[in-house]
Amino acid sequence: LQVLEEVERCCRSLSSKLGTNLYFFGESPTELDALVFGHLYTILTTELPDGELANIVKRHQNLVDFCKRIDLEYFMRSQ
Repeated sequence: LQVLEEVERCCRSLSSKLGTNLYFFGESPTELDALVFGHLYTILTTELPDGELANIVKRHQNLVDFCKRIDLEYFMRSQ
């Protein structure tokens, strides 16, 4: 329960910092963007027995959109 509360608090802070910006600091990604993407993307895409971590992240739509945008821009290869 304490871990879930910490994740919620962290997501609230990240969501607030990101706001409507594309990246956390400025017009291009930084190490923070890479770190946040790695953690959130893993939480969102890893199937776990209890999906509560993903549910917490999903309550912050701008973080979900951030992960989708980074994934499409940097990792999706055109076929």
